[in-house]
Amino acid sequence: MDGFAPSVPPELTRLIFLEAVKARGPKRAVRLRLVSRSWNLEATEALLESDIFDKWPMRNPVSPFWPKYLMRQLRRSESLLSRPLRILRQVAQRTVAFRTRTQETDHDTYKQLVEEYLWEICQVDPRCTGLPYWLETPPLELEQMDPVQDSDLEFKQAMLAAAAATNDLAFVQELLPSFRDFPGLIYQNGEYHDEDYELQSAQPEFRPVLGYPIETAAFQGHVKVLSMLLGTIENPLHLEDARADGVLAASRGNQIGTLELCLKSTYKGYSDALVNALRETTSVAVFDRIFPLCKDLLIDDGRSHWKSRSQTENMRLQSEFLSDQFHAAAGQGNLDMMKYFVQLGGSSRCVYHQDSDLPTGYLRNHVSIAAASGNSEVVAYLLENGGEIGRRTLEAASMHGNADCVRIILDYGASQDVNIGQSLVRTVEREHEEVLRLLLHSFAPLDEERWKQALDVARKEGLLSMAGVLEEHN
Repeated sequence: MDGFAPSVPPELTRLIFLEAVKARGPKRAVRLRLVSRSWNLEATEALLESDIFDKWPMRNPVSPFWPKYLMRQLRRSESLLSRPLRILRQVAQRTVAFRTRTQETDHDTYKQLVEEYLWEICQVDPRCTGLPYWLETPPLELEQMDPVQDSDLEFKQAMLAAAAATNDLAFVQELLPSFRDFPGLIYQNGEYHDEDYELQSAQPEFRPVLGYPIETAAFQGHVKVLSMLLGTIENPLHLEDARADGVLAASRGNQIGTLELCLKSTYKGYSDALVNALRETTSVAVFDRIFPLCKDLLIDDGRSHWKSRSQTENMRLQSEFLSDQFHAAAGQGNLDMMKYFVQLGGSSRCVYHQDSDLPTGYLRNHVSIAAASGNSEVVAYLLENGGEIGRRTLEAASMHGNADCVRIILDYGASQDVNIGQSLVRTVEREHEEVLRLLLHSFAPLDEERWKQALDVARKEGLLSMAGVLEEHN
């Protein structure tokens, strides 16, 4: 059945999911979203309403829950908001006031516009604004906080960052004159030209609520806003630093337009910005634009400014760098990048790294890291081109739960020697019924000890459907 019967009242559905989340925890609640498409909304809302993320902090804001979670925090009573959240609320109010300054707006309309702007901010990719270090668990008791003043450094900076994030050209133009003497509010390598600002910038606890405007605009691909921000910085050295920040952010956001705007600086010698940008991007076009600028200086060994490397040494370093990038692209499931790296001279063969005792050791193998992300197309490409099935490749695929991926690995010769016991356990723990049936069928007759291990896990975790499949097979 696809969800609850239509006769079940929505309020009752909400309560059922809320109790399920509280009783079974976040992992099972997330699984409920996958059991039935019609449960997705109810399960997500129950996760948020249960406050489970307050007890189990949101460590990965780049998730489907992040925008709604942040919006839920912003809707709390003001006395329960941390200072950064108060700043966001006030930024929304000031922005709406600016946008509606030429028209009459009643209270209800104004309130709705503020809500819509806050939701717009919540949906901005956190990777372009910096991780939300400031999203503290709301206090349990009311507490007195200093009010947010219009002259506060954090507030002024957040206003411009929000305008850059939402591509609000008019508001950026309105705000920029007051930032001309303070480039440190625009990009993170800037220096303040005022003793008071310099003192505040030296404090380690100061971090912008919404990141730095130049990085945000570059990541979002807002070319006109970025051009306006860069035009405010008059000092050539500061401008070069700002463009370096923009190069990295544009590459992370795969934005070729803002990247071109930031590449106007002449790079001589080794450049952290360019090399790190190559590691950050997942775009063939962006990588292809940057790579020729620094392919002979991928490593700074202290001599890049006075003695060049031989062509043979450069080619070796390039091949190693491209092979590492190929490994990263395999983990991301980025087949276009993988093929591009091979064309440039990277190796598609397995690369084993050190630290074999790490719990994520199975990710050292190209095929394993692709299997862990459930990308069957990438797994097939690797195996077709000489990739090797590692000792824990099948376990990685079983953990993800993509049956096509598991089937491909089995077709290419995975046997019981490749950790079938742990593969069964991972499959049971994550309730991947199709994969479980596939494994049981492929390795029949199954060793009694391995079958019992998987059944014990199913019973201990209360996974009755998994236990049923195992018992049926036996």
